[in-house]
Amino acid sequence: MNTARPKRDLKTTRKYLDNILRLNPTSDAHLMSQLRQEYCGLKKKSTRRASEDPAASSKRREAIEIQLEMVRSQFWKLSDQKLRENLNAINARDFPELKAGVDRLQLLAMYRQSITELGKHKKRETNLYNTFRRIVMVPPREAGEIKERYLRAFATSNARENVFLMIKMMEKEYPELYALEADWFRQITKIKKRSAQAASQGGSGGDWGIPGWMIWFGFLMLIRFVYRIVALISDSVGNSSP
Repeated sequence: MNTARPKRDLKTTRKYLDNILRLNPTSDAHLMSQLRQEYCGLKKKSTRRASEDPAASSKRREAIEIQLEMVRSQFWKLSDQKLRENLNAINARDFPELKAGVDRLQLLAMYRQSITELGKHKKRETNLYNTFRRIVMVPPREAGEIKERYLRAFATSNARENVFLMIKMMEKEYPELYALEADWFRQITKIKKRSAQAASQGGSGGDWGIPGWMIWFGFLMLIRFVYRIVALISDSVGNSSP
């Protein structure tokens, strides 16, 4: 029996990948599985209002985004009850990527006290803590940009030892917080320290980060150039001989 395959044009695929890449496997595994099943045609999509025109849908999305941003801006100030009420009032089930944001904030609401305690821990490294507290709050795309900037700057950081101590402490004492950004923490621990002298020289030497293939290509071109010079000299000597 033939089963009708779902349409998978380029636009649909891009939308699916964009939604998936916005999610965190640690906290959004169920939603990721749901989106995957829908994309593969194994499960019907959530029933969005059939009669709703694109303009109305866009307005609803915008309203939900505003609600989310308001909760984010007040996240650390609201009481536990008020925070729960505000999050429960956001109906984002028709927009998976926004629902993922709501789910993320609901999870963080459970860990809010732990995150506050982490900020007072004796092994806290201020910059890492502030960066972590920020990236768990903002939308995934913005969080990705912040994490990339941190990783680039960390290569020449003078606080590497304190950062490593904090990450190790979090993994042991706050595993639920460590799990929120486990991949990022592992990336940090694998970054090698760049030469401070090279950095102070404005990126001279190896700090330019020249790709290996480019160095090899330049080396081959140099050999070819020398070979041609030798060939020209040999021809010149041969022509001048009696």
